[in-house]
Amino acid sequence: MASKVSERLQKFISSERWKYTDEDQNKFALAFSQVTRYFQFVEIVVERYKTTEASYIENQRKLQEFNQLLSTGLDPRPVGIEEAKLMDIDSRLTLVLHLEIESYFLFAKILLDKISRFLEYYFGLSRGLSLVSHDKLTKNIQAYAAAKELVGPSDKLKVLIDDLKAIVCDYRDYEIAHEESPRSLSGTFLNADAQTTQMVRLRFNPTARDAQVASAKIDDVEAMMDEYIREIIEFVKLNRANTKLQLRDGSQATKHGV
Repeated sequence: MASKVSERLQKFISSERWKYTDEDQNKFALAFSQVTRYFQFVEIVVERYKTTEASYIENQRKLQEFNQLLSTGLDPRPVGIEEAKLMDIDSRLTLVLHLEIESYFLFAKILLDKISRFLEYYFGLSRGLSLVSHDKLTKNIQAYAAAKELVGPSDKLKVLIDDLKAIVCDYRDYEIAHEESPRSLSGTFLNADAQTTQMVRLRFNPTARDAQVASAKIDDVEAMMDEYIREIIEFVKLNRANTKLQLRDGSQATKHGV
């Protein structure tokens, strides 16, 4: 079942594309459909993550109950066999949980890059102000908007751009894709009260310079991503007249270049 955000994206493509000439309506739909495709990828990862997270938390509960029963000395079962079974399950679930968390941040970063590239395609290139990635968008959006004579991003959009760079892009870059320390270990933080999990990067034999770094809660990032997509859609609508594409009413912002 499609989420409300997926439905919003599809509705935006369906309604917006008809504002362009026959050729350019297809260009618009194809370009923005890349955003929708990767958003759906992220949604699939989230579904898998939640399923694994629920199994992980349930197994942690069983481990805790077993340890409590063991401490009373009343459990007649062979300790080694029962504990080994639960620990084997825990080991496997932890591995899959970390896979889904890392997958989320990898695909969320790609999604953010796809959004940036769509904006650059839609409004056109600007010399020295690339929007090829979300990192570039963070750096160049204000100057790019000025160069293209766009209504600048709202305060909310600017905050979301910066926050998502720090929470998604930087975490993906520094803690997943380009984490190089041979002393790195991956742990799991379980918030038992809130029933949520986070992956934590640890260091073996830590020094004073080594800090524990936890992934953001995926539910929190999802909420930010949903709001960001809503703001991006409004930004595109607000600046439609400055697109490099040919509008059906005959207008085109050719002065901004193709």
